[in-house]
Amino acid sequence: MRRIFLLNDSDLNTKDRYIELPEFWSKRLNSLRVSKSVFPVTVNCQANWYQGHLEVCKRRGKFIGTFKELSPFEPEEKTTLLLAVLKDFYSELAVRVATELMIDKIIFFRSRRTVGFLNKKKLEKLHKLAIEHSSINGRLVPLQIEYVENISQLSFERFKTRLLFLVSEDTCNLASERIMSPTIGVIGPEGDLTLEEIEFFREKGFNSFSFGNFVFTSWASVALFASLVWFGSPTKAV
Repeated sequence: MRRIFLLNDSDLNTKDRYIELPEFWSKRLNSLRVSKSVFPVTVNCQANWYQGHLEVCKRRGKFIGTFKELSPFEPEEKTTLLLAVLKDFYSELAVRVATELMIDKIIFFRSRRTVGFLNKKKLEKLHKLAIEHSSINGRLVPLQIEYVENISQLSFERFKTRLLFLVSEDTCNLASERIMSPTIGVIGPEGDLTLEEIEFFREKGFNSFSFGNFVFTSWASVALFASLVWFGSPTKAV
């Protein structure tokens, strides 16, 4: 564990010197047999971000943290992935891959061909998984996870690059296109998006893209999206 994340805690006042750590972090520290130590900390409190250090000690079986040099900062959201809801195991794989490859946010959405589903309990599980792996991978800000029922609720105006990953052959050549930040990519379910959904994204300025004759699973496509963002377009796209 490299960093402690304290997120969306409406009771947290960063002016206070002490905080009792949530159960999730207490279990993690217990497993590491930590009684006292100092960890980097990132705090999200009422939509404001802070970073600094947290001095952690164990008192009467509970872990208490003392903030050190906590200061506000504005994290950048350079890469966002709009991902159709997958079956539980594959959604978790997608979160792990996105965390390790430094994608900033995953927005899960329901496609007409979506097989899996997300409820509040499953969303909380994915959220905890993202926090845990973000901590292990030394990220400054954890992978953000959201869920929308209707993609028409979303706005894409701030994204300079908009990529739509399709299995179909009716796609354009992006070999020479420059990937500009911020970037958003769309990955549909295993059966691909419907024609109506494809048309919706194209009307929103998305360029459709394919890896030719290769057909990847939705969760594996997360890694391919990250490779495009960080290393640029491949020399050949269909």
